[in-house]
Amino acid sequence: MRKLFVSLMGVFLLGVFTVSSVSATTTESESLYQVTQDDMTQDANSEEVTFEDLPETVQTALKDEKYSSWTVNKISKVPQADGTAQYSVEFNADGETKEVKFDESGNVVE
Repeated sequence: MRKLFVSLMGVFLLGVFTVSSVSATTTESESLYQVTQDDMTQDANSEEVTFEDLPETVQTALKDEKYSSWTVNKISKVPQADGTAQYSVEFNADGETKEVKFDESGNVVE
């Protein structure tokens, strides 16, 4: 009887952990999907611009020592829901492609 009880408890706990694991994975997938959808919407609304089209504050930020040795590939203006814009700058740096986003004030956006 004791062996039966221990076996049933083991099966029960295994089931609880399995359901918990599936729930966490689903939430993570849904979150990833949402981020991907938001990125796609922003990309669809963006327009390619030149360095000269950037606000002075963003131009100054790009001239900073940190970015001066990086090669700019592409600059995009991305409208935001609140009416402002972000500027996505794609660089070649240290043999790899990097993207840095700036707000209208020239601050890096994470």
